[in-house]
Amino acid sequence: MEQLDARSFVEASMRLPVVDVRSPGEYIEGHLPGALNVPLLNDEQRRIIGTLYRNEGREAAMFRALDFYGPSMQQILQHLQRHAPKKQLLVYCWRGGLRSRVVAWMLELFGYRVATLAGGYKALRNLFLETMSQPFQLWLIGGYTGSGKTEALNHLKQHGFPVIDLEQLACHRGSVFGGFGQPSQPTQQQFENTLSLQLLKTASKQPIWLEDESQRIGNVNVPRPLWLQMRQARVYFLDIPFEKRLDYLMEHYAYLSTDQLITGTQRISRRLGGQRTQQILNLIQHGNRRAAFALLLQYYDKLYDLSLSSRASNCVIRLRLAKPAAREIVEALLQATEKSTDFRTTQTVV
Repeated sequence: MEQLDARSFVEASMRLPVVDVRSPGEYIEGHLPGALNVPLLNDEQRRIIGTLYRNEGREAAMFRALDFYGPSMQQILQHLQRHAPKKQLLVYCWRGGLRSRVVAWMLELFGYRVATLAGGYKALRNLFLETMSQPFQLWLIGGYTGSGKTEALNHLKQHGFPVIDLEQLACHRGSVFGGFGQPSQPTQQQFENTLSLQLLKTASKQPIWLEDESQRIGNVNVPRPLWLQMRQARVYFLDIPFEKRLDYLMEHYAYLSTDQLITGTQRISRRLGGQRTQQILNLIQHGNRRAAFALLLQYYDKLYDLSLSSRASNCVIRLRLAKPAAREIVEALLQATEKSTDFRTTQTVV
């Protein structure tokens, strides 16, 4: 039975199917992105075994576990007929102990070639946490709300540039309305796992493009080591006219219902103030979304100005553009990056 260290295991996972045999609860909390969860013990069975282990010892717990292993192994084999047709795969559990060894031993009896993870998921987490503390060359796309930053990132990615879309990983668009129409957000641990894996994949292709985000995106946070690097990174600020950004918001948030707009506005009522909140709510209820969005846009512009003011002036490259169009934005970004490292704080791009 082959054992791989965490880095080798991650590299092998790029070409081989991965099976996580921990309980569903453990898997949901955090796992290797792309791994299939086929638990050897479900959450209740794991609780029973853990209680026996603490109260009566290892042998009693192992004997009780045998009652659960048979049906579980049948399910695992059935899943793997579809998931690993070539009978070659990777398996991990919590610490690389009994569960992964039991599954690997049984699979090898059925002709599978299996490698396990030394140290289990715990070793993966250590690798991911270490990764986020490593230095990276980051280039950030900044700009007020409605500047088309996400579309610019997608355009860069389509043309082969290394990109990490933090909002996509977080399943949230960042603003108070950013969770509507999105899948459920991952746990903090899973967000970190997915982010770290992308950093590992792009580490050899730096600089890496990201959007200039707040540290908190919905219910998850950009890990502090990476966040501190982002605060020191170069920011390409897209300076786009207010009315054009307002047009963008009217188009891209048209799917929001009146109730969603009201709910989102109420969430930031303390920051908006009572009078401004009521003004926005009245506009929404009377169907004047453009005027409501204009007031909300002014609020978010002030927030971003405050964030930008804490940056060193020589780290902010201001690009003036006529509208939030991805192709034009990317052309301006690439023109700016081709210039010398002695950047001016303002570059005008028509």
